[in-house]
Amino acid sequence: MTRVLHFLLLLITAAAASAQPQKLIFLLRVDDIMSRNTAILPRSLTAFEQAAESRGAKVTWVTIPHRLIESANQDGKLRRELIASAGRGHEIAMHGYTHICQRCSQSSHEMFCTTHNLPFTYAQQEKLVRDGLQILADSLGVQAVSFVPPGHHADSTTFQVLVEQGFRWISTTGPTKAPIAEGLMNLPPHREYTWQMAPASYQDRLRQALQDVRTLGRADGYFCLLFHDPFMRQGYENGLVVRWAGEVLDSLRAEYGGNLVFMTLAEAAQHFAGQITSLTQRSAAAPVFALAQNYPNPFNAATLIEFSLRQTTPVRLTVFNANGQAVAQLLDRMLSPGNYQVRWQDAAAASGVYHYRLQAGESSETRKLLLLR
Repeated sequence: MTRVLHFLLLLITAAAASAQPQKLIFLLRVDDIMSRNTAILPRSLTAFEQAAESRGAKVTWVTIPHRLIESANQDGKLRRELIASAGRGHEIAMHGYTHICQRCSQSSHEMFCTTHNLPFTYAQQEKLVRDGLQILADSLGVQAVSFVPPGHHADSTTFQVLVEQGFRWISTTGPTKAPIAEGLMNLPPHREYTWQMAPASYQDRLRQALQDVRTLGRADGYFCLLFHDPFMRQGYENGLVVRWAGEVLDSLRAEYGGNLVFMTLAEAAQHFAGQITSLTQRSAAAPVFALAQNYPNPFNAATLIEFSLRQTTPVRLTVFNANGQAVAQLLDRMLSPGNYQVRWQDAAAASGVYHYRLQAGESSETRKLLLLR
């Protein structure tokens, strides 16, 4: 009888342990600090920050440097709020320079002109990054180490400039918890629910957000919840987004308890980079695969992706659009050592930048391809 009771106790304990949610790293990322909107008042971060802080959360303020020296912020209020926020453990990340393209004057991109599908030179991008860093240093006394490309549009030149200017982390579309370039770790955001949110959609978006945290957060080991200024201001719909963010955090704290860990973008990226470093050190002597750049690139009909394997391993080859959504699963099976060539052709795919990611065992690599119709 004693053995039976002991066995039942072990089963109950194991079941209770398995019912507990796994550890979840949770980030709040607020972009476009500070937008040029002067109608939604007050132009302040305080209400949102207090809602986060009161629940133990941290905020990454993705700041457009040029806004700090524009007329709307000449009273110094934004500067003082950001300095105080950084002093309390929140992060100041950099969001381009002006968030306006110097070629076409559109505000949807800056580091790569999507209107004309043309890149900027190294010197042009270096000046944007240098000037932005200088404003942040002069105005806030901070050295940003995380970067968010305006509109999530960037290229290999952008990555090179960022690394050489001291950035270690980026948050954009592309590989998840992996280097997007040598020396530049990428931690993409997951979802944005509060852009122009109305009271009528409050509950639906709350339910959707919590469900996405359970599924996507479980899959990735973290969840980055994205917000934008000016919607996170207290003056937008009488603080609708501030209340919504607080309710999300309260729900997650109740569900995850001590397994919910709040981090800034830089802290989370550094955490996952440490895991990758350990894995790389274990496997550096014998890389599993080599992934080539697709050819032709750019292309307008079909392109070939070549790779080689050094050992038998499960392989998955996926194509993602610029929003990080999977648009094609080209491979998902066990392969033997050898050279492989995979063709991607999708008549329904729109022109634009795509990424293809090869996962082989515990290793992965992502490259960019460009479709021109």
